[in-house]
Amino acid sequence: MMGQILTHAGHFRTQPVGVYGKEGVTHIAPPANMVSGLMAELFDWLQQSAEHPLIIGNLCFKLYLWKV
Repeated sequence: MMGQILTHAGHFRTQPVGVYGKEGVTHIAPPANMVSGLMAELFDWLQQSAEHPLIIGNLCFKLYLWKV
């Protein structure tokens, strides 16, 4: 997935994604067909949130690392 990240910039993923460790799968991301809707929910929440900007930034950074 990471090898083609620049060729797919600006598009949501279309394939399943998981995080694998020594003992197998440690995290399975939401199905690709849900990503667009989940991102819309996130941005709606961001616009309405009264949380401190540093907390919001931290949450977004973690989501980026998880590759929603």
